[in-house]
Amino acid sequence: MKNLPETVIDELLGRPREQIDEIFEHEQVLWRGPANHLRGVEVRGGWLRVTKTRLSFRAHAINFQRQPVDVARTAIRSIEPSRIFGIIKCLKVTHADGTPQKFVVWDREGLLEVLRD
Repeated sequence: MKNLPETVIDELLGRPREQIDEIFEHEQVLWRGPANHLRGVEVRGGWLRVTKTRLSFRAHAINFQRQPVDVARTAIRSIEPSRIFGIIKCLKVTHADGTPQKFVVWDREGLLEVLRD
């Protein structure tokens, strides 16, 4: 069993738990973690969650732009590793209409695996 400091650090870094039991807006969460989302020139921080039906980003209150991002999993054309400004590793999710969304996450490979299933 983990001690309290390890548990707090895991939560802050968004490390995956053995079993995720979170319910988010009436849906079971398959993956969650802290993330940054590129919107215009702002890289805004928040939490990214994946459910059976969608990819959902909620920005922290300290961001200028606080609009949520919800992408239906059926509307995702492609998911691929990418970079922001050519330096920062991220995940690029492209909508069926061609619109890309870029997310910086701690566990990029784990998120890729969950989204591709």
